[in-house]
Amino acid sequence: MSRFDADAAAAAALGETGDVQLASLTREELRGVGDDPLLADAADALWWDALSEREQDLVLETAQRSLVARNLLVGGDDGAVDVTDEVRLVLAARTAPDWVVVLGEPSAERDFDEAPVQLALMALPSPSGDPAAVLVSARLEGIYLHRLVSTPTSFEVAADWLLRAAAVEGADVARTVEVLAPVGERLESARGLVVGRGAARRFSVVVDGVPGEPAPTDHDVLSRWLRDRVG
Repeated sequence: MSRFDADAAAAAALGETGDVQLASLTREELRGVGDDPLLADAADALWWDALSEREQDLVLETAQRSLVARNLLVGGDDGAVDVTDEVRLVLAARTAPDWVVVLGEPSAERDFDEAPVQLALMALPSPSGDPAAVLVSARLEGIYLHRLVSTPTSFEVAADWLLRAAAVEGADVARTVEVLAPVGERLESARGLVVGRGAARRFSVVVDGVPGEPAPTDHDVLSRWLRDRVG
C-alpha cells in the first residue's frame, strides 16, 4: 500500500456531518486485505485456524474477488491494485488505534470478563495523539458494520448505548465498558458497569473485577468519564 494519511482521509469522509457509514466487511474480506486487529474476535480466530492452508487460500481469493466487485479493491494509475481509502480507514483503526472503548452486555451466565463485545470504538491513529475520528464497529454473524464519527460524537455514541432501554420492556440493564488507552508507554485499562433502568440507573468503577460503590448516572456523567479516560 502507498502512504496513507488517516487524518486527511477521515476529514474527507466525515465532511460537515461528523458521522458517516463506512463499508461493512465480512471476516473473509478483512482477511483478504491483511487485517491484523488489535482487538481480535476469538470466534474469527478459531474459524481461521481450523481451515487448511488450501481452504485459507480459497477464502482469500474469494474475498478479494468480492472486494473488487464492490469497488473496494481497485487498480491505480500505475497498474497496482489497492484498497480504497474507506477500507484503509477501517484497517488503520482496527490495527493501531490510539485508544479503544469496548462495550458489552453480560448474560446471567457470564461475568464482566466474559461479557460479549457488542460495540467497539477505535480511535484512528494520529501523529498528534489527538485523533480526529473514531471507528464504531459492531460484529454480526461474522460481518463487521462500520461507522466513522468525530471524536466528540464517539463519547455520545458510547453513552447512548450504555443507557439505552433493555430489550425486554421494564427490565434492568447490566452493561460493561472498558477503555484501553496509553499512559506514557503503558496501555492501561479502566472499567465500569452500568446497572438498573431509567432514572434508577447506577454507574460503578470496576477495580480488579469488583464493582465499586454505585452512583447515579446519566448521559453527561458517562460521556465525561469516557473523555477523561482517553486523556
